[in-house]
Amino acid sequence: MKKLPALSTLRNKADKALQEKGRELFKTCEVCGKPCQVMHHIFPKSVSSALRYVLDNIAHLCNACHMRHHLAGDPVIQETIIRNHGGNKWFENLRIRSRQYQKVDRFYYMEAIERLSNES
Repeated sequence: MKKLPALSTLRNKADKALQEKGRELFKTCEVCGKPCQVMHHIFPKSVSSALRYVLDNIAHLCNACHMRHHLAGDPVIQETIIRNHGGNKWFENLRIRSRQYQKVDRFYYMEAIERLSNES
């Protein structure tokens, strides 16, 4: 019987797949236009497992804008992200989705890896 990979190994692989897919799809920072370096979770991973690997929950940022957002809480960045993704209605729908329960197990991570490798 084949042993399944450890949960942490699958989580790391899924996280890497998300970053790679984001860099493949998004070439520039959506705030300043510089090259994209970071896939930022709009609803953090600690808040919503249901949205952890959902591209609609990802903002594509450069390191500088990402740090400005986290360290300085620059409201322009959050406002720009919301506007670029569909406005307040989009954000509210995402907030509702963020509250959905998601069982996190090996199959959750394996499905995320598979889905991210096939999304275009």
